[in-house]
Amino acid sequence: MNESTNTESTNPEVAEQQLDASSEFEQYQLSKKWLKRFKLLKKLGADSQSMFSIMKTPEYRGLSASERISISLNFFVFFFGPLYYLFKKMWMKAGFMFASIWVFNSLLTVLEGILGFTFPAIVFWVVPHAVCAQFACYDYYKHVTAEEKIWPEVPEFFKKPVGIISYLVASFVFLMVSVVLTTA
Repeated sequence: MNESTNTESTNPEVAEQQLDASSEFEQYQLSKKWLKRFKLLKKLGADSQSMFSIMKTPEYRGLSASERISISLNFFVFFFGPLYYLFKKMWMKAGFMFASIWVFNSLLTVLEGILGFTFPAIVFWVVPHAVCAQFACYDYYKHVTAEEKIWPEVPEFFKKPVGIISYLVASFVFLMVSVVLTTA
């Protein structure tokens, strides 16, 4: 008898935990890749802690490099940024990210005007998209499993559609004003 078969057949708790983990996410009809990510995030405690907290744990550091990358870096999001969030139907987070990116770009534009220095164009999108890419898997996990619309840490104003829309409008105006003032 094979040793691994013997271990699996005599340890019903392990077999039951594996079955529970598989069946727990079946209702969401996830691809194998997302199912693996969800299982890892669940194992690391994503239901009760933030991605920042998870990344500080010894359990996270104990994962293989490919496992860490699979849950903390989404390459599609790196290239598409908040558009990926829209594709995954996380529109409030996408709106917040678009507005935050516009504020970031506005501040860089103002800084360029003050310093008389021009940042390489790539800086305007790489930094915000890298942030989006780092949290996309965790955000999608929370969106699917907890129906999280926006992060609990944001101020109450941003937890309502009117808050997100206001932030989008204000950040867009700020971006246009900063561009006009620095090019004039």
